[in-house]
Order: sequence, then C-alpha cells, then structure tokens
Amino acid sequence: MKKITLVACLLYCHSAFAQKNTIEIGVGAYRLFGVIDQGMGVLQTASIKYKRAINSRLGVYLGYTRLPVNGYNLSQERIGFAFESTGKLTSRKHYNYFDLGVQYTVLTMGRHSLSAIGSASLACGTNEYLVKTNLPPQQPGTFAEITYAETELKKESYPGGMLTARYDCKLWKNRLNLGAELAARYYTHNFPFQLNYGLHVGYSF
Repeated sequence: MKKITLVACLLYCHSAFAQKNTIEIGVGAYRLFGVIDQGMGVLQTASIKYKRAINSRLGVYLGYTRLPVNGYNLSQERIGFAFESTGKLTSRKHYNYFDLGVQYTVLTMGRHSLSAIGSASLACGTNEYLVKTNLPPQQPGTFAEITYAETELKKESYPGGMLTARYDCKLWKNRLNLGAELAARYYTHNFPFQLNYGLHVGYSF
C-alpha cells in the first residue's frame, strides 16, 4: 500500500512539474498618450505568448502583439496636411511588438495568482511623413484650400521596455488559465507612451 501511495505521489509531482510550457492568446485594447487621434474600440489588439517555467514562481516570457487589428491607423500625431507638419511624422500605421523578459508570480491563493512581467521590447511599424504641401502658413481666421500634398511611408522600429501586471485563474488540473492584464510600454525616439489592457487564455503542457 505504501508503495502504491509513493508511486501515485511521484506521478502527481511529475505531472505538475512537467507543465513547464504555457501558450497563450489574448485580445484587448490600447491607449496612447500625447497624440491627437488614435484607434478606438473594445478589440484593438491581438497577441500570442509563450512562457517557459524555471520554477514555481519564475519563468521566461516571449510575446508578440499586433495593433490595431480592426483598422489601419495606429495614431495621428500631427495634422496631416498642415504646413507646420512638413518633413515631420504625421501618423503611424500597423505596428508589431516583440517582447522578451521574465515573469514572476508575486502572490498565489489557491487557483488564483498575481504576477509581474518585465520585458525588453521592440516596436516595428510604418510611419507616414508629410513631404510637401501647397498649403501656406495660415494666419488666424484665414482659410486656404488644399490642392496638393505628398507623403512618404517609412518602415521604422523603436527599442524599449514593458512592465505588465496580470491576474490568472487556473482550471482543469492547472492546465488551463484565464486572466486579465495591464501593460505599460515605453520606447525611445519620442514614441508615445502606451498602455495595453485585455484578456487572455492559456494552455500549459
């Protein structure tokens, strides 16, 4: 009987320890700061994530996020045809975010857990610049009709970092996890500060 109990315990521990890998998909929305217009809606982001557990609290995190998913413009940062915008970045198009970091479980209470993620990140997308326009500098109270404008699209990328707070609830023998998260993103070269928030579902194996 003791041998059977010991074998059962070993099999259970092995099963729990063997679930080192987690694949997640998520959806959500975003908010940029310091822009004049941005995409709106409930579902603006889509993501896929992979985590490799090092121990019960610490894991290596790899993530990819696409936004926006139901539109073309990520944000508008200047009036697209204003004379003052000539030679400057006016809007950003579809962006891809690549994140690599560590995830640490801060608190566990039964099936529920709170964790934090710190990641290095790279944001890649297409930026639109106003090359020239026939619209002259405007005086207050005056109006000029736009008849010509030339723009240029450039592929550009920005290194940065991400901090994420997340909640998870584990189900089905700890193989399935459901949760919510809030991520703050900061990038170099005047890229707007950004918040991402949403829901995720994952499977561990």
